[in-house]
Order: sequence, then C-alpha cells, then structure tokens
Amino acid sequence: LDAALEAHVIFFAVPFLNFKDVAATRSDWTGKIVIDVTNAAFLPLDVQERELQGRLSSEVNADRVPGANLVKAFNQLPMKGLVAPVAIPDGRRVVFVSSDHDDASAAVTALAESLGLAAIEVGKIGEGGRLIQARATSSFRISSNTRCDTSGPGRRPVRRPGPVARAAHALAFSNASAGSPTGSNG
Repeated sequence: LDAALEAHVIFFAVPFLNFKDVAATRSDWTGKIVIDVTNAAFLPLDVQERELQGRLSSEVNADRVPGANLVKAFNQLPMKGLVAPVAIPDGRRVVFVSSDHDDASAAVTALAESLGLAAIEVGKIGEGGRLIQARATSSFRISSNTRCDTSGPGRRPVRRPGPVARAAHALAFSNASAGSPTGSNG
C-alpha cells in the first residue's frame, strides 16, 4: 500500500465505506490525483443517509483526501465488464469521467484511452458527475446496462440494452469506426 500511495495517480478501488480508511493513511494528498471508483448506491438507505447526508459520494470522498484532485471514473461497470471483450470489432468500452479539476480529468481521460477505453468527460462532480453517481433511488443509472422487456402475454424477461448503454455503445463504435483517437468531449 505504501508504494501505491506514492504514485501521482491513485485508484481508490475499495468499497465506499473503506474509502475513508485508505484516505486516513495520509493527512495531505496535495499533488495526487485520486480516482474514486466507489459506489455508495448499494449500501442500505440508512447508511447512505448517515454517510452522505444528502451529498454525492464523490463530494464526501473529496473531503476525505485534502489537497488531492479527485476524479470520479471507472465506477459505471463492474471490473468484469471493463475487461470483457467488446462484441463489435474495433469497438471500445465507454467510461465516464468527472472532476472539479480540469487537468486531473484530462489526465484520467488520457489514462482510460491508453487502456483502450473510450472516455467521455461529463464535467464537474456536481453537474455532469451527478449522472455517473450510482444512486439506489435514481431512475437514470449509467451503471445499468440493460432493461427488462416483458411485453406480450406469456413472455419472459428479455435483457436488452437500455438507452444509456445503447448511446454509449454507439458512441464507442462510431469513434472506433471513424478512427477517432478519443471518445471524450474535450
């Protein structure tokens, strides 16, 4: 852990409730880019209320790493989804990136691109970043790649891509097909 904490860019790939434990290992995170991979949405509602107090999980986590430039990214798909083969030739998985620090957002976007992913910067945490914060009560969840279609008598649920997944999939495919080096908006 000590060696990892010396890096300039640090992934906090821990459960949300453990983020504060890792953050407490340093009193000053100045000069570090901390990538918040957590999701608080899967915690019981009473724990969410106690821990978040109406704030976004990344806003809470940013306060836990004083001096760091926090970036919310890589939290929309489970690890198996990020590393799974893409069904479309030359297609890429999409990750959304949000930060209140433009330089940190650009660095994480470049990192995602270097890993073969299509990164889309969605703006500041309190704005576009709100869209990528998985929320148990939200009807708009980027982390949900499918919806169930049970229309018709006697039909069983069929998993089909939801509208966000289709849009992200189409974007990744169109960028790959066009030879675009990036899926970001800036």
